[in-house]
Amino acid sequence: MTIHKLISLAVLAFLVLSAYRKHQAAPLEALEVAVVVITVLLFVATIATGGALSTGKSMPAVVSQLHLITPLLTVAGTAVALYLLLWKVEETLQVML
Repeated sequence: MTIHKLISLAVLAFLVLSAYRKHQAAPLEALEVAVVVITVLLFVATIATGGALSTGKSMPAVVSQLHLITPLLTVAGTAVALYLLLWKVEETLQVML
């Protein structure tokens, strides 16, 4: 297993754990749930297309094209999700105080 796969799994675990912990403290907003779900689906798509390409078998061109796009969308989704889950909490607390 290569390092980029391990990092990806670690980031996915951190994202899910962050969402779970925030939900334990207070219910997640609909936007937060939507962004986290979409990002997890993007992670799954990235892992699936990467796994399909690493089998060494001939794959349709769409699999290769998807694997070029899904990592970029996954990074963007992760950035937005973590912003909503982590940094937005600090802003909310400052407004409340």
